[in-house]
Amino acid sequence: RFWTQEAQRALIRSGNRLVADDEELGRLLREAREDCVQMGKPDTPVTIDAEGSVPWRDVVNVMNVSKRSRFDRIEFALPAPDGKR
Repeated sequence: RFWTQEAQRALIRSGNRLVADDEELGRLLREAREDCVQMGKPDTPVTIDAEGSVPWRDVVNVMNVSKRSRFDRIEFALPAPDGKR
């Protein structure tokens, strides 16, 4: 997630794809979970890479969507050393 001043809200990106809403995020996560299971890697985590300006409620929401999509492990990305993403 990243915060956009113009829209005054956090936006979700999955890879290079901008995600429209939590429903789409859940669908993408469920598909990714199925792929992980099929590859024999059911313990693959979701990694959340949120900018510091993203409100915690939005980060927690992504955690909740991830849990509902059956991801048991959630990790947080470390910020880049120069602060850029």
